[in-house]
Amino acid sequence: MASSQRDAYTYESQNDQRLDELHSKIRTLRGVTTDIHDDVERQNLMLDDTSNSFTAFASSLSQSTRNFTRAFGGTKTWRIMLYVCGVLNGIRLQLACYGSYNTTFFTPYSSHAALHLVELTLTYLSSVLRIQLGDLHNLIVNIIHIYWRKLSY
Repeated sequence: MASSQRDAYTYESQNDQRLDELHSKIRTLRGVTTDIHDDVERQNLMLDDTSNSFTAFASSLSQSTRNFTRAFGGTKTWRIMLYVCGVLNGIRLQLACYGSYNTTFFTPYSSHAALHLVELTLTYLSSVLRIQLGDLHNLIVNIIHIYWRKLSY
């Protein structure tokens, strides 16, 4: 009888030990599941923010397109091309006047005056065309600033 009680006690202690191990694994799995859920929630918020940003950009772009169409609705294509070529030549002349200009590879080594004139040209272009360039204007100006900083080193 004592032997069967000892065996029952041994089996019961083994069951308790395995049950504790199972509880530990379940807690670990629950922690991993909670971490995955939190990560998915963060990614959903980030996707919503990105979607909102793209929606705002799309509406801004469509408004700019409508303004462009209104400004040049009756204008022929060649006239628009002349405007664009004139602006690009104006920028080229400004760089040639206020900075050293290499015509082979278009590498201007400019001063701040040339950068300021390019910025004024872009502002003038956006006001003449009655297009709200907004973020695109700032992006172009920032690219020009970075380009000039790299050339000055």
